[in-house]
Amino acid sequence: MQMNRLSPLRLGLFVATALIYGGILVGSLSSQIGPPNLFPYSDKLVHMSAWGLLAGVAALAVRGRPILLAIAVALLASSAAVEWGQAYIPGRSASYGDLLANALGIGLGTLLSLLLSPRLLCAMKRGAAGLTGEATEKGGEKTGVANPIAATSRLS
Repeated sequence: MQMNRLSPLRLGLFVATALIYGGILVGSLSSQIGPPNLFPYSDKLVHMSAWGLLAGVAALAVRGRPILLAIAVALLASSAAVEWGQAYIPGRSASYGDLLANALGIGLGTLLSLLLSPRLLCAMKRGAAGLTGEATEKGGEKTGVANPIAATSRLS
């Protein structure tokens, strides 16, 4: 049985997902750290942004749409567990409003990554090829140009 190897890009996305999730857990379950209170409901914006970023990066890391729903449901369950855990941490409180903001972020992050993933991953692969000096493919043939943007700027 042959195992598929992860590309460096997907491996990086999995690592980023783990780091973002770890940051959310530390920030959410610490009695010393919390979202800034910059304006009314700014904490909801922080919740939505953090969980949206997590969902978006996690969705980019996986292949195939069927698993996206499972990831979104797992993140929502994790978000609910974090909110429940905050009820037992001094100085923190559980909030249905925070859970709703988390759910909106998870939904938006998943949706945006689904809409943008083909273009974004293609651009990231081209950028990674340019950074590593690899030749890029265009229409199935090697161009021999490591950075297509630099090549077009030389032509003008």
